[in-house]
Amino acid sequence: MKYLTRISLVVLAFLVIPYLLTAQLNDEVTVGETGDYPTLTAFTEALNEEGLQGNTTVSIISDIIEPGQVTISQWEEFNGTGYYLTIKPANGSWTIEASVDSGAVIKLNYVSRIIIDGEYNTGERNLTITNTANGGTNTVVWIASNSPVQECSDITIKNTVIIGANTPQSNTETAGILQSCIPYNAPFNINVNGFSEYIIIQNNHIKRANYGVLINGIPSPGMTAEGIQILGNEIGSENEDEYIRYKGIKVFGTPFVKINDNHIYNIKRSEGAVNICGLELSMYSYGGQVMRNRIHGLENASPLGFGAYGIDLPIPSGVDTIRIFNNAIYDIRTTNFSSTSYHQNPFGIRILGT
Repeated sequence: MKYLTRISLVVLAFLVIPYLLTAQLNDEVTVGETGDYPTLTAFTEALNEEGLQGNTTVSIISDIIEPGQVTISQWEEFNGTGYYLTIKPANGSWTIEASVDSGAVIKLNYVSRIIIDGEYNTGERNLTITNTANGGTNTVVWIASNSPVQECSDITIKNTVIIGANTPQSNTETAGILQSCIPYNAPFNINVNGFSEYIIIQNNHIKRANYGVLINGIPSPGMTAEGIQILGNEIGSENEDEYIRYKGIKVFGTPFVKINDNHIYNIKRSEGAVNICGLELSMYSYGGQVMRNRIHGLENASPLGFGAYGIDLPIPSGVDTIRIFNNAIYDIRTTNFSSTSYHQNPFGIRILGT
């Protein structure tokens, strides 16, 4: 009998120990100095191996320097489905930074149910995510899709300070928050049209980038980026070194998008052959709502004579039934290169026809 008992205990140990070694993440983990994981990179490695068995909060407990791009992919789920992963600061204000010339500081890799919430003290932005690169084509947070069945959905980014790469004005290939497709067998590119739905970008402060927010949907019925809300963000800076240099918000292929209550300011250039704007709605953004935004301090001083627009609808296809109301647009300047051009002058709202 004792012999059989020993055998039973040994068998039980073989069954239980592997389970303990691969126990799924659940409830809360800490990331940072003295935390469960030193970096988000280390956490995502564990996430890929172990999966989740419940809604999980990743609490940032110190400043973190990541070794490179942090990629969060869809996790396995146990004892249920539909779990949310939330990243937020704990016990103070913290910064996550990485130097990424090509790619993003944080890549959401066709994943669903992610919340990045920078609020710790009520009403404050206590989490900063920064790309410290000095060049390249890159973003800070990349909402990345791969196909209509490998898309991002149910993503919220809120209450966070987003600081883009410190690149020269001549570079128009950086963004604060980007939604796009992963380039096929090609280098990173911020202008690849992608698939996503139900994205909320709210109450962030975005600065030092060429695009503050860039949403690249697919300009085709049934393949557009739907459920996009860009609400109450501050896009710009009083510090010249942290200006937005190209476009505050650009959306493309985003029907019924809501762009409300944003403050977009100090988009200024003194070189280059590009038109700048505060807010652009392009193809297949029909049914959109643009309300109570404040846009000012746009200045295109390029000697080549290009324009500056508060709100721009540059492509007439699929932009019907857009509602633009109760926006404040002022202080827009150019070199007045042409007395007749619809392109090379300042406009509060520019709507191009066919």
